[in-house]
Amino acid sequence: MIETELPRITRWSDLDGIALTPAEETLIAAAKAGDVAVIGTTVPTTKTKDVLIRARLLRYLILGGCDDCRTETAGVQVQGAWIADTLDLNFAKAAGPIRLYNCHIAEQPQLQQLQVPLLNLSGSTLPNGLYAQGAQIGGDVFLRGVMAMGEVRLNGATITGQLDCEGATLENKGGDALIAHSAQIAGGLFLRGVTAKGKVNLSGTTIAGQ
Repeated sequence: MIETELPRITRWSDLDGIALTPAEETLIAAAKAGDVAVIGTTVPTTKTKDVLIRARLLRYLILGGCDDCRTETAGVQVQGAWIADTLDLNFAKAAGPIRLYNCHIAEQPQLQQLQVPLLNLSGSTLPNGLYAQGAQIGGDVFLRGVMAMGEVRLNGATITGQLDCEGATLENKGGDALIAHSAQIAGGLFLRGVTAKGKVNLSGTTIAGQ
Protein backbone atom coordinates (compact mmCIF):
# COMPACT_ATOMS: atom_id res chain seq x y z
CA MET A 1 0.00 0.00 0.00
CA ILE A 2 1.14 3.52 -0.69
CA GLU A 3 1.06 4.42 3.04
CA THR A 4 3.65 1.75 3.90
CA GLU A 5 6.87 3.07 5.44
CA LEU A 6 9.66 3.29 2.89
CA PRO A 7 12.93 1.36 3.24
CA ARG A 8 16.03 3.31 4.22
CA ILE A 9 17.11 5.24 1.12
CA THR A 10 20.77 5.94 0.37
CA ARG A 11 20.61 5.87 -3.43
CA TRP A 12 17.93 6.39 -6.06
CA SER A 13 17.80 2.70 -6.97
CA ASP A 14 16.45 1.93 -3.47
CA LEU A 15 13.12 3.28 -4.74
CA ASP A 16 12.92 0.85 -7.68
CA GLY A 17 9.44 -0.63 -7.90
CA ILE A 18 8.04 1.57 -5.11
CA ALA A 19 4.99 3.67 -5.88
CA LEU A 20 5.36 7.30 -4.90
CA THR A 21 2.54 9.63 -3.95
CA PRO A 22 1.72 12.72 -6.05
CA ALA A 23 3.12 14.85 -3.21
CA GLU A 24 6.39 12.89 -3.23
CA GLU A 25 6.72 13.32 -7.00
CA THR A 26 6.24 17.07 -6.53
CA LEU A 27 8.83 17.09 -3.74
CA ILE A 28 11.48 15.33 -5.84
CA ALA A 29 11.01 17.66 -8.79
CA ALA A 30 11.19 20.74 -6.55
CA ALA A 31 14.29 19.55 -4.69
CA LYS A 32 16.12 18.92 -7.96
CA ALA A 33 15.14 22.38 -9.23
CA GLY A 34 15.78 24.28 -6.00
CA ASP A 35 12.10 25.27 -5.73
CA VAL A 36 9.42 25.06 -3.05
CA ALA A 37 7.28 21.91 -3.26
CA VAL A 38 3.83 23.46 -2.88
CA ILE A 39 1.59 20.59 -1.83
CA GLY A 40 -1.04 22.81 -0.22
CA THR A 41 -1.38 26.27 1.29
CA THR A 42 -2.54 25.27 4.78
CA VAL A 43 -1.74 22.50 7.26
CA PRO A 44 -3.51 19.33 6.07
CA THR A 45 -5.97 17.77 8.50
CA THR A 46 -6.25 14.39 6.76
CA LYS A 47 -3.57 12.03 5.49
CA THR A 48 -4.27 11.40 1.81
CA LYS A 49 -1.94 10.41 -1.02
CA ASP A 50 -2.23 13.93 -2.45
CA VAL A 51 -0.49 15.43 0.60
CA LEU A 52 1.50 12.45 1.95
CA ILE A 53 5.31 12.57 2.06
CA ARG A 54 7.11 9.76 3.86
CA ALA A 55 9.95 10.72 6.15
CA ARG A 56 12.63 8.49 4.64
CA LEU A 57 12.27 10.11 1.22
CA LEU A 58 12.43 13.52 2.87
CA ARG A 59 15.57 12.48 4.76
CA TYR A 60 17.26 11.24 1.58
CA LEU A 61 16.68 14.60 -0.12
CA ILE A 62 17.68 16.64 2.97
CA LEU A 63 21.01 14.80 2.98
CA GLY A 64 21.55 15.79 -0.65
CA GLY A 65 20.24 12.77 -2.56
CA CYS A 66 22.75 11.01 -4.82
CA ASP A 67 24.22 11.40 -8.31
CA ASP A 68 21.00 10.08 -9.85
CA CYS A 69 18.80 12.51 -7.89
CA ARG A 70 20.74 15.46 -6.54
CA THR A 71 19.16 18.07 -4.27
CA GLU A 72 19.92 21.69 -5.18
CA THR A 73 21.84 23.85 -2.71
CA ALA A 74 18.62 25.70 -1.82
CA GLY A 75 17.79 22.62 0.22
CA VAL A 76 14.42 20.99 0.85
CA GLN A 77 11.42 23.31 0.84
CA VAL A 78 7.92 21.96 1.37
CA GLN A 79 4.59 23.66 1.96
CA GLY A 80 1.34 22.07 3.09
CA ALA A 81 2.34 18.38 3.31
CA TRP A 82 1.51 15.56 5.72
CA ILE A 83 4.85 14.07 6.76
CA ALA A 84 4.42 10.49 7.93
CA ASP A 85 6.76 8.32 10.01
CA THR A 86 9.77 9.61 11.96
CA LEU A 87 12.12 12.09 10.31
CA ASP A 88 15.42 10.79 11.72
CA LEU A 89 18.28 13.22 11.19
CA ASN A 90 20.16 12.45 14.39
CA PHE A 91 23.91 13.18 13.98
CA ALA A 92 23.39 13.96 10.29
CA LYS A 93 24.58 16.87 8.14
CA ALA A 94 21.99 18.48 5.88
CA ALA A 95 23.10 19.44 2.39
CA GLY A 96 21.14 22.70 2.58
CA PRO A 97 18.47 24.54 4.55
CA ILE A 98 15.34 22.74 5.78
CA ARG A 99 12.08 24.62 5.26
CA LEU A 100 8.83 22.84 6.13
CA TYR A 101 6.02 25.39 6.01
CA ASN A 102 2.45 24.65 7.13
CA CYS A 103 3.14 20.93 7.33
CA HIS A 104 1.64 18.30 9.63
CA ILE A 105 4.68 16.44 10.98
CA ALA A 106 3.06 13.37 12.48
CA GLU A 107 5.93 11.97 14.56
CA GLN A 108 8.51 13.82 16.65
CA PRO A 109 11.37 14.96 14.36
CA GLN A 110 14.69 13.60 15.61
CA LEU A 111 17.31 16.30 15.01
CA GLN A 112 19.84 15.56 17.74
CA GLN A 113 23.27 17.00 16.81
CA LEU A 114 21.99 17.77 13.31
CA GLN A 115 24.15 20.20 11.33
CA VAL A 116 22.02 22.42 9.11
CA PRO A 117 22.43 25.94 7.65
CA LEU A 118 18.85 26.99 8.55
CA LEU A 119 15.73 25.43 10.06
CA ASN A 120 12.28 26.84 9.32
CA LEU A 121 9.15 25.02 10.50
CA SER A 122 6.89 28.08 10.47
CA GLY A 123 3.16 27.39 10.56
CA SER A 124 3.61 23.64 11.00
CA THR A 125 1.84 21.34 13.44
CA LEU A 126 4.01 19.08 15.62
CA PRO A 127 1.64 16.78 17.54
CA ASN A 128 4.59 15.08 19.27
CA GLY A 129 6.91 18.06 19.70
CA LEU A 130 10.48 18.45 18.43
CA TYR A 131 13.78 16.93 19.59
CA ALA A 132 16.81 18.97 18.50
CA GLN A 133 19.18 18.62 21.43
CA GLY A 134 22.67 19.80 20.54
CA ALA A 135 21.69 20.74 17.00
CA GLN A 136 24.09 23.06 15.18
CA ILE A 137 22.23 25.59 13.07
CA GLY A 138 24.41 27.83 10.94
CA GLY A 139 21.70 30.48 10.59
CA ASP A 140 18.21 31.10 11.95
CA VAL A 141 15.60 28.85 13.53
CA PHE A 142 12.04 29.89 12.68
CA LEU A 143 9.18 28.36 14.67
CA ARG A 144 6.72 31.16 13.89
CA GLY A 145 3.11 30.11 14.34
CA VAL A 146 4.07 26.53 15.15
CA MET A 147 1.53 24.39 16.99
CA ALA A 148 3.50 21.93 19.13
CA MET A 149 1.88 19.40 21.46
CA GLY A 150 4.81 17.94 23.34
CA GLU A 151 8.22 19.18 24.35
CA VAL A 152 10.21 21.40 21.98
CA ARG A 153 13.77 20.53 23.01
CA LEU A 154 16.67 22.72 21.90
CA ASN A 155 18.91 22.31 24.92
CA GLY A 156 22.59 22.57 24.12
CA ALA A 157 21.84 23.77 20.59
CA THR A 158 24.10 26.26 18.83
CA ILE A 159 22.16 28.77 16.75
CA THR A 160 24.30 31.19 14.76
CA GLY A 161 21.30 33.37 13.91
CA GLN A 162 18.06 34.07 15.76
CA LEU A 163 15.47 31.83 17.39
CA ASP A 164 12.07 33.19 16.39
CA CYS A 165 9.00 31.59 17.97
CA GLU A 166 6.63 34.49 17.39
CA GLY A 167 2.97 33.47 17.57
CA ALA A 168 3.73 29.82 18.41
CA THR A 169 1.56 27.62 20.62
CA LEU A 170 3.71 25.31 22.73
CA GLU A 171 1.84 22.83 24.88
CA ASN A 172 3.27 20.23 27.26
CA LYS A 173 1.26 20.43 30.46
CA GLY A 174 3.20 19.37 33.53
CA GLY A 175 6.52 19.48 31.68
CA ASP A 176 8.68 21.73 29.52
CA ALA A 177 6.88 23.35 26.62
CA LEU A 178 10.17 24.84 25.40
CA ILE A 179 13.55 23.83 26.79
CA ALA A 180 16.66 25.57 25.50
CA HIS A 181 18.85 24.92 28.53
CA SER A 182 22.48 25.89 27.85
CA ALA A 183 21.74 26.79 24.23
CA GLN A 184 24.00 29.32 22.50
CA ILE A 185 22.01 31.86 20.46
CA ALA A 186 24.16 34.38 18.59
CA GLY A 187 21.18 36.45 17.43
CA GLY A 188 17.96 37.38 19.20
CA LEU A 189 15.30 35.29 20.92
CA PHE A 190 11.75 36.28 20.00
CA LEU A 191 8.75 34.98 21.98
CA ARG A 192 6.22 37.68 21.09
CA GLY A 193 2.69 36.29 21.06
CA VAL A 194 3.72 32.83 22.27
CA THR A 195 1.18 30.74 24.18
CA ALA A 196 2.99 28.26 26.43
CA LYS A 197 1.15 25.57 28.41
CA GLY A 198 4.10 24.19 30.33
CA LYS A 199 7.48 25.55 31.41
CA VAL A 200 9.73 27.70 29.26
CA ASN A 201 13.21 26.71 30.42
CA LEU A 202 16.10 28.97 29.39
CA SER A 203 18.43 28.24 32.30
CA GLY A 204 22.04 28.65 31.27
CA THR A 205 21.09 29.92 27.82
CA THR A 206 23.39 32.51 26.24
CA ILE A 207 21.62 35.09 24.06
CA ALA A 208 24.03 37.47 22.37
CA GLY A 209 21.32 39.50 20.61
CA GLN A 210 18.10 40.95 22.00
